[in-house]
Amino acid sequence: MSNVRPAPVLHDPVLQTVRIISHAIAASFMFTLTVNADQQSKVCNDIRKSLIQRQHDGHEPKDFYIEYREQDGGDSYQGLDIDDDKITDSVVRSCGSGADSLCSLFINFSTGEQLELEEKHFFLARVKSHIYVIVGETSEKEKDKRGKRRVYQITKQAIKLICSHI
Repeated sequence: MSNVRPAPVLHDPVLQTVRIISHAIAASFMFTLTVNADQQSKVCNDIRKSLIQRQHDGHEPKDFYIEYREQDGGDSYQGLDIDDDKITDSVVRSCGSGADSLCSLFINFSTGEQLELEEKHFFLARVKSHIYVIVGETSEKEKDKRGKRRVYQITKQAIKLICSHI
């Protein structure tokens, strides 16, 4: 007779507890992804509505369009504190001269961290204290632009594409 016994996998209370906890963590993670996707979709819809309102009425929500000042061959956005450290960050857009040329966005945080984005013509907008880059033609009629613009969210960690076709 052999003294080798199979490990009691299904009946071990510790393993069952670990399995339940791991399933709960996985479910929680999936719920978080769904909430973020839902929030992202809402932000994209809010921005689209603001763009339509801007095109039709000539008005947008207060503080939606972020003004800039031409400075040293680029456009400097004043007073933005993207990393929320109470110190203004340097945010500069620089565009080539042609209609199809690319623009670059350079963000220098007070901590020394930097972010960059290179895209077609864009402008910055604010929705509920968050900063977004809206890429795409701004002079065409709204109905001609639908599905042709992209939106990036700027955070202190990254510039992330959140709306690929609005």
